[in-house]
Amino acid sequence: MIDRSEVRAVSNTAVLVVAILIGTRGEAWAPGTLVGMGSPAARHPHPRITRTSVLIGPRDLDYVFEPSRLTVDVGTEVMWINRTAAPHTVTSMRVGAFDRTATPFHAMTLVFRKAGEFRYFCRYHPYMHGVIIVKP
Repeated sequence: MIDRSEVRAVSNTAVLVVAILIGTRGEAWAPGTLVGMGSPAARHPHPRITRTSVLIGPRDLDYVFEPSRLTVDVGTEVMWINRTAAPHTVTSMRVGAFDRTATPFHAMTLVFRKAGEFRYFCRYHPYMHGVIIVKP
């Protein structure tokens, strides 16, 4: 027998996901924020963040960032998608700027809020290099 509370929980989750997808209508969103909780998204319901991605995957016998060079506008959210069974990092060549890990078959994101050239590499595979060029 099906427990009605489980069905209700699944239905509520599905409605929330659909509401989020319909509510954004392709507009930018701020990941990890809940509208109505005093967050920046609550004060500015449609922050202008564009998104793009970099794939982490195998090429020939090595791992690569693809594309290895990416030009974006200030405020762009870049998502690194790890398509391998190995962990990878996105580590700034400028010490302390950023150092994030993309675990196997998962993704991670960074939002670039300042113009400039941001070179990075993978600490686990130092031959992997990339650059994000952020235009004003």
